[in-house]
Amino acid sequence: MEEVREMRRKISEKFGHDFSRLVAYYQELETEMRKSGKYRFADPPSEKPASEEDAFSSLVSVQLVPEEFEVIQTLAKSRGISPGHLIREWVLEHIEAR
Repeated sequence: MEEVREMRRKISEKFGHDFSRLVAYYQELETEMRKSGKYRFADPPSEKPASEEDAFSSLVSVQLVPEEFEVIQTLAKSRGISPGHLIREWVLEHIEAR
């Protein structure tokens, strides 16, 4: 896991830790990877639950400054998912890494 974090730090540093440039880089990278056909992407399910209660048993509110939310919103949009789904993926990744 530390290797992944170190790589993220290096990539961020390459773009001067500028969120907009970093997001643009990741979006372009994803586009290139999708076009190559070498990689498989897990796209969000097309079927939505009947209600939020069907999907989740607990909800958590997370406060973000506008700049943080903008980055999350851009990353999520590039993947065709909601900001909430992206945050949930990140949380699950951290839980699984334990």
